[in-house]
Amino acid sequence: MSFSASSIFTISGSHRSLYLNGHPPTGVPTAEAEIGSMLMYYGGDLVDAVLFFILCMQWFKTARPRMISVAKVFQQ
Repeated sequence: MSFSASSIFTISGSHRSLYLNGHPPTGVPTAEAEIGSMLMYYGGDLVDAVLFFILCMQWFKTARPRMISVAKVFQQ
């Protein structure tokens, strides 16, 4: 998943949770909709932070310079 796609999902999830807070679905009490939207808003941020951490770790593993062992250097 690219950075721009993950940004769009993050923004859309936040907006969706704020919309549900102000416009609860039919048959859902306002208090429950507020709790659900808060869980969706802050829980989504936690999930996004974990996914971002994993993305950065994978990037670091592929982009870091390779370590050459000292023994290989002196053998040449």
